[in-house]
Amino acid sequence: MAVTIAFHPNKADILRSAYVGLRSQPANFALAFGFFVVLPWFLASLGIIVSLFAGSMIFPWALGGLIVAPPLVVASFAWLTLLQVHGARGLEGTHTYEFSETGIHLKGPGFDNQLDWAMLTLCYGRKQGVVFKSGNAFLISVPSHALSADKRAALQQLLVAKGVKLSGSW
Repeated sequence: MAVTIAFHPNKADILRSAYVGLRSQPANFALAFGFFVVLPWFLASLGIIVSLFAGSMIFPWALGGLIVAPPLVVASFAWLTLLQVHGARGLEGTHTYEFSETGIHLKGPGFDNQLDWAMLTLCYGRKQGVVFKSGNAFLISVPSHALSADKRAALQQLLVAKGVKLSGSW
């Protein structure tokens, strides 16, 4: 049984892949969430609380900081992710991934790779897509729009048969 997945990656796929990859590592996800979401809101709120306790007026820039700064920091997470792959030739065309009994064949613009099943240690699935890991390194990312319900079920069945550990919400 072979499962063939073909798709053309876009920027949204890259962001989803980064999110799914980050979610597969709970400690890193907690750190990123704390830095990009909690810390900006905390610091902006702290500035207002300090000015209230100091008896001074809340300045409009403090309220503006509370409203503007946290979303800007969250947007910077997306921007940094896209900046890493900007202009990558490998994202310009169609990717075809074939998962078969003998191994995994990855083909796209500028790459043609054959992977052995023994390399995969974890497959982490979310509704946004699926990432395959070897140790802590990400090897393969498949966006959700490339996986129909039938292909997702067939891929999951093949992964179980090959002994790859499944995690996340398949």
